[in-house]
Amino acid sequence: MSCAYYSEQRRRCHDVYGKFGEDCLAEELQEKRCLSLRHCRADANKYYGSRVEGLPKALCSSWAESFAFVNNSNGDLREMSLGKEFVEHHANARRYVNERPSVKKECQTIARDLARCLQKANMTRR
Repeated sequence: MSCAYYSEQRRRCHDVYGKFGEDCLAEELQEKRCLSLRHCRADANKYYGSRVEGLPKALCSSWAESFAFVNNSNGDLREMSLGKEFVEHHANARRYVNERPSVKKECQTIARDLARCLQKANMTRR
């Protein structure tokens, strides 16, 4: 699996909008998912879920990424482009995790483990 397509999409978006801000969140998250599945499969499966489960995303990734899809300045436009179901899924994940401290702590640990693995993978690719 190559992530070149997603990396190029992110680079193009940054060329247009810059690296800071909300304009390239979708491209950044798609690239992260691809790189995670390529370099950190075990941690990525905990974070994103596995295809075997038949879920598009696991609870922790939906919670962690909800900032990009819920309560943003372009809420109505985002819902139109991504779909109401998609936005509601992330909102429900946010609410569920935030209301359960033990689940939130577990999700934070899973996200931190994936970030560490990606950092190590990035160091070895240089």
